[in-house]
Amino acid sequence: WYLDRETGTLYCCLEAGVDPNSMAFVAPRSAQLLKVAGTREHPVMNLHFRDLQFAHTDWHLPEEGYAGIQACYYAAGYYRPEPGKEWPGYMLPVAVHLEFTQGCCLERCTVRAVASNGLGLSRGCLDTLIQGCEVADSGANGIMVGWIAEVPKAGWYYWWSVADMQSWDVNRRTTLANCFIHHTGRELWEGVGLLEMF
Repeated sequence: WYLDRETGTLYCCLEAGVDPNSMAFVAPRSAQLLKVAGTREHPVMNLHFRDLQFAHTDWHLPEEGYAGIQACYYAAGYYRPEPGKEWPGYMLPVAVHLEFTQGCCLERCTVRAVASNGLGLSRGCLDTLIQGCEVADSGANGIMVGWIAEVPKAGWYYWWSVADMQSWDVNRRTTLANCFIHHTGRELWEGVGLLEMF
């Protein structure tokens, strides 16, 4: 099936006798479902998400293209660099994203059918519990702990020396327990189930 987003017309090609009115069609519009973001000085504290389902996100190929580096980081000119030109690097959107939080948890939650990344703790997340969750059918990575959404240059020599990084940006005391992570990298084959960076 195909949805023409401009006209709102849904086209589908079904076998004879199949009633499209008996089927459900999902056309996501958002790249992100939940973002919990504090600051270094004022982290978000003690939010608990239990027994929730997060599903269906969208992601479109950017104008600069996609040249995957590793674990779904990408930079348009990474493989064919031009002399004197710096290419910024990016990470795909995350469906459920926590940044600068303390004492937060996700328990028995499901993240599924997402076009890019499932669940991510980017910077400054302290005492986080992710327990009994299922992350499935992601276009890119499943769960990411410690990552940078955008850096000004591509190249691994730079990813680990970003000037904006501070010691308190490092995630501490993260517990992942009894989670089922499967069918990741459905669209971008370099996607991984679990990415832990810093």
